[in-house]
Amino acid sequence: TAEQLRGYVIAAINETNRVNLIDVDSKSALAQERSRRETGDLSDGDDMERLAAMKEEGANALIQEGIRPKDMPREWFIDTGAVNYKDALEFSMDMMRASRLLDMMQWEEAYRLFDEFYRHKSEIIPIYAKEVECELLFTSLVTGRIEQARELFTDELKKYITQYQSMMSSKPRVLCAVALFMEHDRAKALSIYESVQRHSDDYLMQGEVLSDLDIMKTILNDNTAEDCVASLA
Repeated sequence: TAEQLRGYVIAAINETNRVNLIDVDSKSALAQERSRRETGDLSDGDDMERLAAMKEEGANALIQEGIRPKDMPREWFIDTGAVNYKDALEFSMDMMRASRLLDMMQWEEAYRLFDEFYRHKSEIIPIYAKEVECELLFTSLVTGRIEQARELFTDELKKYITQYQSMMSSKPRVLCAVALFMEHDRAKALSIYESVQRHSDDYLMQGEVLSDLDIMKTILNDNTAEDCVASLA
């Protein structure tokens, strides 16, 4: 139920010891929150940071348990306005929003977001900049922007993807799209999908694995030969 889900998220976030999340539905918790604000314990900036941290921790907790971004509370992903690229915590919320679009397979909308992020890559911390490049590469491929994808798929990005492909299922997903749309190697793309499927339990973020497998299955079904489609049934 929604109540059980909320309780689980609160417990999971508090276990990280990074954020003390209060359930304001209880009277005692509400009193604590009122006291905290009345004593001037928190600024508006602190509120935004707490909100970003709670969303990030909540999302990570749920993804580890096998919940996909598309199945998380919609209000976590609302566009709040101008993107603060220099604040890693705030930008993580925008990355979550783009990741949810990917999970919903809204390719064009996801492409536009990642393309905008990429224009500001010099303002983003390096790890997020690389993640933006990976997802812009993927969305360029699935939206037919093959030349842009070729420009993005540099030796440096290949090295990054290879380095993390055993830890993050999103990396084999990108390589699956490269094989399918850029290299026109359907057998290779299918092999990548099947490898992730076999080793799905080895990944920490189980919700991400479920999402990536579904995405790979979809693009394979849309673009492969009949024998490949039959093997995915």
